[in-house]
Amino acid sequence: MPSPKNTCFILLSFLAHSAVATPSGRTPERSLQDIDTVVYIRSDDSGFYKSQDMTQAIKVKQAALPLHKRSSAKVEACFSPQCTNCRVIYDGSLSSNSPCVQAVNTACLIVSNLNDAKIQAWNKAQCNGNKSTFRGCGARTNFAAPGTNSIGVHIGCS
Repeated sequence: MPSPKNTCFILLSFLAHSAVATPSGRTPERSLQDIDTVVYIRSDDSGFYKSQDMTQAIKVKQAALPLHKRSSAKVEACFSPQCTNCRVIYDGSLSSNSPCVQAVNTACLIVSNLNDAKIQAWNKAQCNGNKSTFRGCGARTNFAAPGTNSIGVHIGCS
């Protein structure tokens, strides 16, 4: 027969295990403002105290700033100088220069959603040959690019 000490331990272990809640289903998303952030500041007497002002400052700064700046662009390659018969060859965001994108026999490029990025066009495949650069962050723009065979989307507007 088990001792009363072992019986109590087994009973408490069973109760503790059955009382633990296991989440099921999807965890609800919380905004940054919902997260419980507490800032403790160490005082001269080696004690710690909560700082509500610092907590608010951190929450506001985190909410206002993205983790890191990303560039983005959408580029369509067109086969006619009138910018018709086009297909999307790049559409996305990037934090470093894109790999070379093939744009064989392109006569015109339509650039839209250009945000902190520039488009470089080459007259040969694999981003080789003569290069021209389109800088102009912002609105949709068509520009002539006769003889373009490859492009690169690079970060930075300048």
